[in-house]
Amino acid sequence: MKFLIIDDSPYDRALVIRRLQKDFTDATYVEAARRDDLNNVLQQSGFDIALIDYRLQWTNGITLLKTLKERFPDLPVVMVTDTGSEEIAAEGMKSGLSDYVLKRDMHRLTLAVTESIEKAHLRAEREILESQVRQAQKMESLGQLVSGIAHDFNNMLGGILGYTDQCLIKIQHDKSHPLYHDLSHARDITLRAAKTTRQLLAFSRRQVLESTDININDVVADLLSLIGKLLADFVEIDFTPEPTLHTVHADATQLGQVLMNLCLNARDAMPGGGKLYIVTRNISLSEPLHRKHTSIPAGEYALLQVQDTGTGMDTATLDKIFDPFFTTKELGRGTGLGLSVVHGIVGQHEGFIDVESTLDVGTTFSIYLPIVNRIATKQETKQTQSIEHGHETVLLVEDDPDLRYLMGEVLTDYGYTIISASDGVEGLRLFHQHDTQIALIISDMMTPQMSGRELREHVLQSNPDTRFLFMSGYSADQFRADFVPGKDMHFLQKPFDLDELAKHVRELIE
Repeated sequence: MKFLIIDDSPYDRALVIRRLQKDFTDATYVEAARRDDLNNVLQQSGFDIALIDYRLQWTNGITLLKTLKERFPDLPVVMVTDTGSEEIAAEGMKSGLSDYVLKRDMHRLTLAVTESIEKAHLRAEREILESQVRQAQKMESLGQLVSGIAHDFNNMLGGILGYTDQCLIKIQHDKSHPLYHDLSHARDITLRAAKTTRQLLAFSRRQVLESTDININDVVADLLSLIGKLLADFVEIDFTPEPTLHTVHADATQLGQVLMNLCLNARDAMPGGGKLYIVTRNISLSEPLHRKHTSIPAGEYALLQVQDTGTGMDTATLDKIFDPFFTTKELGRGTGLGLSVVHGIVGQHEGFIDVESTLDVGTTFSIYLPIVNRIATKQETKQTQSIEHGHETVLLVEDDPDLRYLMGEVLTDYGYTIISASDGVEGLRLFHQHDTQIALIISDMMTPQMSGRELREHVLQSNPDTRFLFMSGYSADQFRADFVPGKDMHFLQKPFDLDELAKHVRELIE
């Protein structure tokens, strides 16, 4: 513990120190008697508490208190004086004084010091937690906003992608056709736009996760070659894996996205070259870990750490680092979604992310993912299959007229009979009219008048064996409370390839 003692009386300073040494045997004491001493003290740091007199030859205690608070806002300050006055005590408390001890009551000093330090620690923890709550509320509001935007864009992009594919089919994908290259470029641009909306859904934690038991070391190892190609030649990569790293239940593709985003961010922070450290470790927290951007509960975690030796960030930048569309890069060099996507993916995995940065030294991102007591397995690559045609009747419920028409045309080309409805109420009416003929219902999750969930409930009351394929510009996670994923919830994320739609229809009917 480090004490700062400010008193112009050598006798009183010695008295205070002797008293404190009885209870704080390993403490260090920095003394200041004159104004010059104070100026020197203000250049130092690391004090745990300051003890000051009120009546000094060169200033008074209130002025001194304000000077200390300007330099050390969080430093607890106790006034130790022989000038007993309620007015002085009241004015001191208004200016941030922690306690007030008369020199004739020195037996109170230890208690005053202990309580003042404890209150300062509690106040600091409360401020951190309040800041985290405000940040969480802000991110949740932003998440709801961008999720709604992504939903609307996905509906529109689905129509654009579908019509483009239909045009390509009509010209039989003939590369010599004068429209082929224009249509192909339009399709590529649409897919890039869809990728951006998926990033928005990742930030808002409304994307679909395909989680398995994995080892983060495998994720890093699989991407090291690609990361090396993306980083400049003058950026050196150092990967230090934990040999006995615990298993986590996570989406390997999404964790790969997290790692790539962090590495690309590190690359941009080292324009003159540097070193990129990737580290994995097992972390056991016996008590919660309170950090600036998050509080991590006690528990067992697998840690993924990405550290660079780049330019670092100031406090103002750190406060906004996970905000969507916030970027320090020049115009055209980034969307500002990279780190917000990282934040969203980590949160969706019930993990935590912390960041530390020092200007001209570098930045470290630490990701804590809860472990599972199982052995990691690698996923097998699925074999592609040709899409079979059908002859069954399908009820299509979609409020977007362009998508409804387009999907109907494509499924008709695959041999199906399509009955179309623009909302859930009309869909239910048509179902009752054609109950015995309908092999599958395809429905948007959020149709007017009656949602997809409500439509399903009404239909299953009449025919419990009816099969459903749902779709939405939102992701499946938005609706997981309504269904059992994988068992009775079959879902397509808009925008989707129309051949993919036909494949899902065939699989569900069979």
